[in-house]
Amino acid sequence: MNNIPNKLEQLLVDNNVVAVIDFDYTITTKDSNSSIGVFTNYLPKKYQTKKKRLDNMTNRFKNRLIYKFIWNSKIRLLKKYNAKEVLNDIDYKNEFKINNDIIKLIEMIEKSNNKIIIYSSGLKEIIVNVLESHNIKYDNIKILANSFNSKGKSIITPYKKKLNIENNTILIGDNNNDLNITNSNYLIKVVKDKPIIIKWGC
Repeated sequence: MNNIPNKLEQLLVDNNVVAVIDFDYTITTKDSNSSIGVFTNYLPKKYQTKKKRLDNMTNRFKNRLIYKFIWNSKIRLLKKYNAKEVLNDIDYKNEFKINNDIIKLIEMIEKSNNKIIIYSSGLKEIIVNVLESHNIKYDNIKILANSFNSKGKSIITPYKKKLNIENNTILIGDNNNDLNITNSNYLIKVVKDKPIIIKWGC
């Protein structure tokens, strides 16, 4: 992890740090399902067809406003097909593989009594179940993510809203949007499931 634990340990001494961490393909590995995409394996064919259309739009139109429309549509589609009813049917351990390098960093931050926020455009209900199924403690972690009740302005897309955080902030994610949600001198990008320091200090 190119000396990340040692650098992180030094930074955490001040106890004045907030780590903002993405979920899909950051806490989970690239061979995992996503926390919205996983429902494709558990809902009817009609859902799968409509979801595929939205995914095609996601790949074709990379735009903040269009993404807001798409993610609103994704949440509405889940509700329409009663996705909440299949939460207990999902094979969380096989659908989601945990990135142990990131979990080690989370454990370091938690033990130092610094704050952790999971900030995701995925689904909170899935995130919680994934953490529980892998015996990951999350009581002291704040989760900012979509839910079955999300709509309108509360929807979180991959173009995440900026966060106003006054403390030293560590941003950890697998794409540039994750590393641009607040001003930070501490950026860790997950590339091919490996955390890499992009920026560390002034």
